[in-house]
Amino acid sequence: MLNELLSITIIVLIGFVARRRGILGKREANLLNTVVMKLSLPALIFTSLIETELDWEFAKLIPLAFAMVLIMGLVSFLCARLLGLRPQSMGSFINAGMFLNSGFIGFPIIYQAFGDPGLVRVILFDLVGQNVTMFTLGLWVAAHFGEDGYTRQESTKALHQVFTSPALIALVLGVLGRGLPYPAVFIDALDWFGSISIPLIIFSLGVTFDFDLRELPPAPILTMVGLQLFLYPLLAAGLGLLFNLSGLTYKVGIIAAATPAAMGTLPIASEHGLDENLSAALIIVTTLACVLTIPLMSTLLGVY
Repeated sequence: MLNELLSITIIVLIGFVARRRGILGKREANLLNTVVMKLSLPALIFTSLIETELDWEFAKLIPLAFAMVLIMGLVSFLCARLLGLRPQSMGSFINAGMFLNSGFIGFPIIYQAFGDPGLVRVILFDLVGQNVTMFTLGLWVAAHFGEDGYTRQESTKALHQVFTSPALIALVLGVLGRGLPYPAVFIDALDWFGSISIPLIIFSLGVTFDFDLRELPPAPILTMVGLQLFLYPLLAAGLGLLFNLSGLTYKVGIIAAATPAAMGTLPIASEHGLDENLSAALIIVTTLACVLTIPLMSTLLGVY
């Protein structure tokens, strides 16, 4: 896994340097993300599902993800109270503690380590277990602690975007379409197109980052590193045994839970009056630190 993480880190750094040198900017980063999320990733999800043998135990990853979000939300709230954070900072802290970047970080790591069988599992964990809760519970946290709140129409719109996203539609079609006689040229074309998803995800992550680490608040950031990168995978290991997960599904659950704070918490913070600077700092630092903590926790918890 260390080799995979180092390779991913190098590609992220290439993207980051391209951003810093002015070769690519925010507009290009958004374009890359759109290509991945709306085009190539759905192709990869669909072909992975129809070509991979599944034992269906992987469906247990959904209640596992839900349970972890609720528990980590409570723990994050208690830690935020102990840290004495103001309401807007508390909301940012809680959302960062609940939601994982199991997509942009988890997809490439797990795909490199376990191939399509691992990828289809982390896709289910991320698209259903994480995204649905982020745009329900995460928006409620933003409304409760933020300055701007949100309307019922906004919540409905967010959920509509989740359930009509190309990635989730590809997930449903891939599950329902297993065993059908697809033309070989069709599957080959989707395989070829979908194969660009993982390197583009990694590269666009580097292009997206534009940060300054000199004025970051240390106490909440160090606390979040402990919660996200150490407690979360430990919780996944314990709940995985409770949910009777085994084999690859158990391993994927642990690695997905060891990923950093979700990048999606930043636009939620920005749009609803939470502490945007703290949200960005928590995402950046946990993302940088996970290069060391994911292989460490994976080794300690017996994934490798």
